[in-house]
Amino acid sequence: MNKDNILGVILAGGQSQRMGKDKAKLQINGVSMLQRNRHLLGECGIQNIVVCRNQTGYLADIHLDCGPMGAIHTALFFAQKREDIEGLMIIPIDMPLLNKKLINQLIDYDTNNVLQEKTSEGKRDCARYFQSTPLPLFLPNDPSFLPLSEAVATSKKNRSIKAFLALIDSESIISRHPEKLINTNDKTQWQHAIDTISDIH
Repeated sequence: MNKDNILGVILAGGQSQRMGKDKAKLQINGVSMLQRNRHLLGECGIQNIVVCRNQTGYLADIHLDCGPMGAIHTALFFAQKREDIEGLMIIPIDMPLLNKKLINQLIDYDTNNVLQEKTSEGKRDCARYFQSTPLPLFLPNDPSFLPLSEAVATSKKNRSIKAFLALIDSESIISRHPEKLINTNDKTQWQHAIDTISDIH
């Protein structure tokens, strides 16, 4: 898929209560996580980027207080107003070890080699995520996903990304670097990630 036709989506709207600080503003070597994620998507060749964040200047949720699914629904709504967008590459703000190889693995994964039913054209494109976590997530810009994402986002029972993935054509794939898919939800996890980055360098 041409990277010019991919919308990069950064989920940065969480309240960061366990962290005690805004995750988007946390810094690694003087660079904020928001800047780091923008740069990471740019390194992958993705130039169309939106940040889901309920503040002025960002893409605010259509349905407030619905967690990550509220942001994903909003990003799909935004993408489907643009004819040039074929897919969305969605990444969370709190994965400091996420890298270019992992993102490109999701984008470039060949679903046609998977032994499942293909479309009438012989090509099967589906949502893709790693087995250990629903984020990062690649989503084709499929109009049928919009009402489903809204239904999950506004559900009174289960607003999880996994609930959404269970409703759509999706593929769980094996990560080449599972140790880099670490969420940092609190200060201890953040410090562990920082220590890991320091050890690498």
